[in-house]
Amino acid sequence: MEAEDHKDLVGEAEDHKDLVGVEARKALGEAEEVHKVLVAEEAHKVPVVEEEAHKVLVVEEDHKILAVQEEAHILAVQEEAHILAVQEEAHILAVQEEAHILAV
Repeated sequence: MEAEDHKDLVGEAEDHKDLVGVEARKALGEAEEVHKVLVAEEAHKVPVVEEEAHKVLVVEEDHKILAVQEEAHILAVQEEAHILAVQEEAHILAVQEEAHILAV
């Protein structure tokens, strides 16, 4: 009787081992599916992050361009003011020259 009981217990242990193996394979398959979903989600996030970084770089570049344009505009205005000052000075000298000629 003990041999039969032992044989039954070994059979039950073998059945339990098979069930554990099946459950372990199912759990592994589920974990792989979850991993695939997480990888896909992360892969989707990467282009979004890259796009946001690109937008920041574009805005920074636009600001640099605007700053250079503003600087160029300031220099142009200063140059124009200098030209007008020179012209004014030339006009004053011409008037003084004419007044001197008339005085003589």
